[in-house]
Amino acid sequence: MAIILSPNSLKASIKSSLLIRIVLFLLALAVFLASIYVNAAVTELVLKNVIVEKFTFKGFEKVPVKIMSYQELLHFSVIKFLTILTGISLFVILAVLIRGFRFKVLQTATLLLSSFVILVILAGLQAYMFSNLQPIHYSVIYVELGNVTFQEANFIGLSDLGEPVQIKSPLVTVSKLKIYRIFENGTIVSEYPYMSREDLDLLLESTSTLLNMSDVMWYEDGKTNTLKKFHVINASFSNVSYDRVLSLKDIRTNEVAPIEGITVLVSMIAPFLMSAYIAVGFKRIYSCSAKYAAGIGLIVYILLSVFMIFTGLI
Repeated sequence: MAIILSPNSLKASIKSSLLIRIVLFLLALAVFLASIYVNAAVTELVLKNVIVEKFTFKGFEKVPVKIMSYQELLHFSVIKFLTILTGISLFVILAVLIRGFRFKVLQTATLLLSSFVILVILAGLQAYMFSNLQPIHYSVIYVELGNVTFQEANFIGLSDLGEPVQIKSPLVTVSKLKIYRIFENGTIVSEYPYMSREDLDLLLESTSTLLNMSDVMWYEDGKTNTLKKFHVINASFSNVSYDRVLSLKDIRTNEVAPIEGITVLVSMIAPFLMSAYIAVGFKRIYSCSAKYAAGIGLIVYILLSVFMIFTGLI
């Protein structure tokens, strides 16, 4: 028996369908925004409660290693997730155009935005595992610091022209400071993935600390002095502070716990689950063949894996 809809009923049905799609899109958008905040929050959890970084340099033993603020982490997460979304979106649009499908903007956008629910779930799982993890200790053997201030400082070293210089001042400011450890033969200590505490102590005993300064300014005899480059051989100071860590290299000093392997596994399956979600959704929206949808899923997986190598997903 045929059912004939009146024009008013047909319009109401179309409006209802459109309203549902808009609501689903807004929910998917909320999921995407939540994934950004969750990513920043989990990263902050790890940096504050799991990772313990300490300087190994003479005079810096009690100086805390600064971590990124939540605002900085959130800014990084926004850039990272928008980049991922843009990359996937461009490919999916290309996949639609290649097969000549009618582009369904709202449904496709909903699919891509909602796929980030995978990252929200996995990040929540990782947060739970990290909260039950013992602190992981790292010893910093190379660091670059920005905007450093020394108090009651006495430095002996060489200028960039190789001339001997001594700086003795109540206040010394440095635009960029590079600190590293070297062996007696001048070889710089390299980064190690793991070293026992005992072996690290032996390493520290057999090496010394060097400082390279850029854009140095100090006060002496009522005058302001500057130096473009300064290679410090001997240093003493009462206090030191800095604005930010520009880069660092460190050595882990405690063994890997089994639960850490699970967190790594969770990160590795994220691209697979997200690409599978998108492939299945694409097939339902555009009624394409399973083979074509699988191909889309494979390329999305490759894209996500590349992103994971450089920035991580969760």
